[in-house]
Amino acid sequence: MENNLENNVQNTAPKNKLKLEWVVSFFSLFISVSSFVFIAIQTNIMQSQQKASVWAYLEIHRSISSEGFSLEIQNKGVGPAIIKKVSYIYKKKQYDDFVKLAKDIIVDKNFNYTIFTTNPINKKVLSQTEKIRIFSVKEMKFAAILVKSDFKCQVTYETIYGDSAICELGGDD
Repeated sequence: MENNLENNVQNTAPKNKLKLEWVVSFFSLFISVSSFVFIAIQTNIMQSQQKASVWAYLEIHRSISSEGFSLEIQNKGVGPAIIKKVSYIYKKKQYDDFVKLAKDIIVDKNFNYTIFTTNPINKKVLSQTEKIRIFSVKEMKFAAILVKSDFKCQVTYETIYGDSAICELGGDD
């Protein structure tokens, strides 16, 4: 009988030990997977914060005054903006140049290069808070025609991480 009792004690001890090993293994695996998920989430948050620290945001402003009509673009973000393309849309036709647009809108032989100024900004970098005048028309007669035409100006730009965005003003397409 003593022999039977010893066998029972020996048989029960490994079963409990086996269960304990499974529990410890499970918790070790759970902690490892949890750590991996936590590190992945933390990395994603850090990348988002890094991108936000150089976020570019452009706005186009229309200015109408006694001196004429102009469009200016300003970087209101916290990082530089790389201008990829400036285009104008009028009556569903796209123009890559203000001069071509103005000649289609203003049909007047007196409209010439002394009445307006342009500033090509393709491939330029706008730093934080920088403002650049895209074009201006000095004579009010021609400025009024442009304002009434309701053309659209689109500026395509990128951040230093290569994220693209489009800034728009005007138009009713």
